[in-house]
Amino acid sequence: MIRVRLTNVGILQEADIMLNGLTVISGLNNTGKSTVGKTLFSIFHGVQSYKLDFPRASMQYLASDFLDLLTATEKESNMRDGTISRDDTHFRGNLYSYRTVLEYGVQGIEKYVNKDFSHVSDERKQFVQERVSRLKERLEQIQSLDFEFDVFTSTVMETFRKELGQNSKNVFADDAVNGDIQVFHDNGGDILLSLTNKRLILYENGFKELKNNPLFSEVNYIETPFLIDEMDRFYNVIDDRPPSITSHKEAMLYKMVAPKSGEDVIETALRKKRMEALSAEIANVLPGSIEYKNHFVYRYDEHEFDLSTLATGMKSYAMIQLLLQNGYLPENALLIIDEPEIHLHPAWQLLYAELLVLMVKKLHIYLVVATHSPYFLQALDIFQEQYELGNKAHFYLAESHEKGARISNIDGNIEKSYNLMAEPILTLRKYRDEMQEQDDDNS
Repeated sequence: MIRVRLTNVGILQEADIMLNGLTVISGLNNTGKSTVGKTLFSIFHGVQSYKLDFPRASMQYLASDFLDLLTATEKESNMRDGTISRDDTHFRGNLYSYRTVLEYGVQGIEKYVNKDFSHVSDERKQFVQERVSRLKERLEQIQSLDFEFDVFTSTVMETFRKELGQNSKNVFADDAVNGDIQVFHDNGGDILLSLTNKRLILYENGFKELKNNPLFSEVNYIETPFLIDEMDRFYNVIDDRPPSITSHKEAMLYKMVAPKSGEDVIETALRKKRMEALSAEIANVLPGSIEYKNHFVYRYDEHEFDLSTLATGMKSYAMIQLLLQNGYLPENALLIIDEPEIHLHPAWQLLYAELLVLMVKKLHIYLVVATHSPYFLQALDIFQEQYELGNKAHFYLAESHEKGARISNIDGNIEKSYNLMAEPILTLRKYRDEMQEQDDDNS
């Protein structure tokens, strides 16, 4: 169970959210629901990205000096072995690439700098000694907690800036009031981190726990199904390694076009089993499959369709299918979906709500859904009861106030939110009844 408390962030004055399965945030427009989604993504995607960024940052920090050392010393060895001629031994730059540095890794570099370089010629001895000395110093630095902490902090903060920009404080609050985001492990547990006034604070044992346990196995944020239309363009520009510090849109595009790498046979079998667990529910709306043949197509009953021609509601299902198919919804993944009902007919809203509840039940993921649809809210509540989520389902109401929006827990009382969002329907019925009365009076 993860608890996140937001104070004076964006248009939010206050929110206290539990992540323990299904988390539903309902309310009218402009009440901070999307702010919560972007904040959750920025914090937890940043924490997860650290695991990618720290090895890369370490390699980049060592790369230049190591490539210089490797080129100089290997030229000497090759000259001595007769691999290259004496005329080619003048140092003219690096013979190796950054890929070589990655292949060695930190441990390989550490082993290499401790080699015996007595064979190096006098003219290069000082050059080699300088590089060895500097590499040993840098290796010591990157193995220190201070260096790890700096990379961790910059990764989380950069992700936060990409998502919320300057909205790290309440736009309605006094200038002296700073925004604050706190993450707790378990309800009432210790604070793991706090982001205050654009500065990240890690509490006792928080950094140690987060760097070894990013809390979520994957972090995904679906804001719009129209990202499906950008898959071909994105596929043609990505490289072969996953991006780290990215916006939620870039991260989602990557996951839709690039299957997760490094799966072993057990992970592959588990992924297929997870897809099978939801195949019937997805097939209710999307009975075909998405395939790549020079470009991405939807294939159904021997026919192929361009993805852009799919109904928008079908694209919502396609994004779930692609995340499952490519391995980005493993156990303990976090999935954030912003107002999915916008693109769904009320009948499909019910089907989609059931699909989401089943994902929590069968896949054991964390799901955060923002909605302003009374149909969708009620469907989520009914299905979470039907599938017995119990204490793994929490409901919240977002409301506007003079000093900004507040989000409060309404577990056991979702009628409060339902009645608020259904008010326009009741108003229309009232107008209809009044018009009918006038017609009756005139007849």
